[in-house]
Amino acid sequence: MLLREVRYGINLGFLNITINPFGPTSFNFHVGDINVDYSADYLTFGPLPGTGSAKSYTVTGMTPGAVYVGAASGAGCVQGRVGPATATPDGVLAFTAPVGPNCTVTMTKQKNSVA
Repeated sequence: MLLREVRYGINLGFLNITINPFGPTSFNFHVGDINVDYSADYLTFGPLPGTGSAKSYTVTGMTPGAVYVGAASGAGCVQGRVGPATATPDGVLAFTAPVGPNCTVTMTKQKNSVA
């Protein structure tokens, strides 16, 4: 748990999910039921604990000003489009997406989207 929260900055709350890594600019974290693939170009979450309800995601280290679009897919969540969301000038990306067993959420940076 310390590795997940301190090194990779993966914090799973009841209403929100935060990714704020301490050091790594990209990683693939697949331990137990927690799967997170992270880089400034893409994010993949899933499955994450919870049941189908939308949660707030906050992710740091993204490309400042970039637009990200995504999708939620799988039998365990409400499927559909997620986003678009634009990273702040500090590289913080915030969006809402579902969670649940067999639910995967992806966010991908759009090419030439930086203002």
